[in-house]
Amino acid sequence: MKMIRLINGMFLYLLVGIFLISSCVEDEETDDGGSSVTGDFKIYTSDTLVFVGQSITFIDSSTNVAEREWSFEGGSKSSSKLSEETLIYEEAGEFKTAIRVNFNNGDVASDTLLITVRDFVDAEFENDLTDIEQTDYVQFNDISIGEVDKWEWTFEGGTPSTSNERNPKIQYFDIGVYDVKLKVTRTVDGMTDTYELTDLISVTELVLKADFDVDNYNFLNSGMVQFTNTSRGDEDQYLWTFEGGSITSSTDENPVVSYGSPGQYDVTLKVTRSVDGETDTYEANNFIVVYEAAPGGLVNSSGGDFENSSLASDVITMPNCRVFNYGSSDDLGKVYIEREGVSYLGSQGSKSFSLAEDAEAKRSYSGSNHLRIINEDDDRSDIEVYQASGAGLQMDHTYQVSLRVRVNSSGLNAGNGDPATFECFINGVTTVENMNNAWAAIITPKPFNEFEVDKWEVFTYQFTVTAAAPNVNAFPVLRIRGEVDVLIDDVYVTDITVP
Repeated sequence: MKMIRLINGMFLYLLVGIFLISSCVEDEETDDGGSSVTGDFKIYTSDTLVFVGQSITFIDSSTNVAEREWSFEGGSKSSSKLSEETLIYEEAGEFKTAIRVNFNNGDVASDTLLITVRDFVDAEFENDLTDIEQTDYVQFNDISIGEVDKWEWTFEGGTPSTSNERNPKIQYFDIGVYDVKLKVTRTVDGMTDTYELTDLISVTELVLKADFDVDNYNFLNSGMVQFTNTSRGDEDQYLWTFEGGSITSSTDENPVVSYGSPGQYDVTLKVTRSVDGETDTYEANNFIVVYEAAPGGLVNSSGGDFENSSLASDVITMPNCRVFNYGSSDDLGKVYIEREGVSYLGSQGSKSFSLAEDAEAKRSYSGSNHLRIINEDDDRSDIEVYQASGAGLQMDHTYQVSLRVRVNSSGLNAGNGDPATFECFINGVTTVENMNNAWAAIITPKPFNEFEVDKWEVFTYQFTVTAAAPNVNAFPVLRIRGEVDVLIDDVYVTDITVP
């Protein structure tokens, strides 16, 4: 006979799988010297420890009962007045069951039982990779249920081959297909479960792959670059080629190269694994960019490179750049500021750009920031690249606008079916006297399909201010019309008027 102490000090006796709460109220004398027997207070329960989804039966077999009230926590019912009730427990935890019995003579008895409900132990795991190459690592994560606190992993072909960590990281060196097994234990009751996946990890031969990294890839006028080999595949021989560098080639693993002339330069790394003669080559086109200082006579000395910006609470403010988007589709063209590998989307008519994750940011030509426009074929985006305060373009002066353009992709302009185009306006400038419209005529457009894809190019145009709209500070506006994904950087407006 097993005795279990209850919450209120009464005792629970296990009799052939049935728990019994038993007590007896003594006889009371009546006024005439007789007695009124209350009867026994007897409560049975089929168990006090079950697993989620199992049931417990509660029985009140007390005698001379006038009324009873059960109160259940965590079960499929919250209360009952019946002498017998069966409840199912769907959640793990510790729950109280209370009963209050009123006897025929007016006496009252009550008690509380503590019911423990546990999850079944169910072993399971997940891993981030299944098809790997030699020397790769696989991260395994335990996702077992049932409050387990002990893990026994077995990794066929892995290093290490066993682990007691909850979430181990295992490396594989040998080609083959391997099983993984996890046994988990809940030590409070010794319950265990095992989960095994056969042929889970497939390891293939390590493929030689050339790659490298740099500490800097663009700078003003001149600079030095530290190249770091990041190839994989047990390579042991290196052949670098540096276009435009202080050295044209190197067999060092991690060479240092200087660049002194403005331009865009290719870098090539060929690696060899001498044990079997395998080779691989990685060529980065236009990878190193050396740009010139901004030209003299700038009108927009503080805005054309898009570096004049502030970032706060995931919003970039550009005091010298404002965007407008137009289009017949529901999804208008998008204008981004891309800053240090992160994209920020401009809002209509605003100088603010909010954090966005729907475009993978590209490298800037110079500095940290650049403009990016992504249009559909029926969109057009206008970008004011210079908005001066109290200063603008002067009457009868001639200006040149130069900018760097990199076309990622381009398509058609739905307006006329021609290729997507780059158009240029001058806000606040008119070419016909007394013209009410404050926009100049379109500077001859250049189709984007005339630019080389994935290469920074310089685009320039000139204009002369012949008449200005009243009370307007003139500045250039770029219009991107049609389907295109293009980057823009270093937009300079220079006064080239001949005295």
